[in-house]
Amino acid sequence: MKITNLSFQYPKSDRKIFENFNWELDCQKIHFVIGENGSGKTTFYEIITGMLDYDGEILDPIQPEDILLHLQGVPMLKTLKGKYLAELILGGDGNYSEITLENVRKNLPKKSYKKIQYLWDSDYGNMSVGERRWLIVYLFSLLDRELYIFDEPTAGLDVNSAREILYLINKLSTDKRKKVLLTTHRLEEINYFSDYSLTIISNGANYFTGNKSEFEALLREVKSSNLNEVIKNI
Repeated sequence: MKITNLSFQYPKSDRKIFENFNWELDCQKIHFVIGENGSGKTTFYEIITGMLDYDGEILDPIQPEDILLHLQGVPMLKTLKGKYLAELILGGDGNYSEITLENVRKNLPKKSYKKIQYLWDSDYGNMSVGERRWLIVYLFSLLDRELYIFDEPTAGLDVNSAREILYLINKLSTDKRKKVLLTTHRLEEINYFSDYSLTIISNGANYFTGNKSEFEALLREVKSSNLNEVIKNI
């Protein structure tokens, strides 16, 4: 997927979110998209998924039905048990004839068996934020898509909960048939991945796109790992 001369602004707004934005998805690695709040990351995802009209061109686009977009804050009934959430997510895809705990957990490491067994019969309202996020990300990873987009899946979580979710996303990204976009405000989380590409978006501009070694060189050059300082010194 390659984006050329992308421009976009919301109706009744005099501010352009993107103007002549250019970007290319590296299909061999996980690709981070980072930026300050209001930089256009979520709008960028909504354009990719076909939710918004735009000016410009997307070459070799991925069809919306082949994209999974994970956003925060999707409301769920508090009385919905984990197993019914699995039926809702996996059953709606049409590729699971039987949704059982054994089938769902077969791709998990054994250390996570007890976790999903507990969540399987728990009410959504009784799960912690980290448990809810982990279960949804895991169920989404079981769906067969070409592109997976995770918009700040670790926001507001403690280190251990975030690490468990990053493990799931890392495992997903090792499948060469699949591409993963991931947004985070914690630059230290990129160290969890052995290989990646990264794009910095600010004020509708592509400030930087490069691979792991190129980004590490940038951090050494600006002598900071603080996102605001990195953008200011590019």
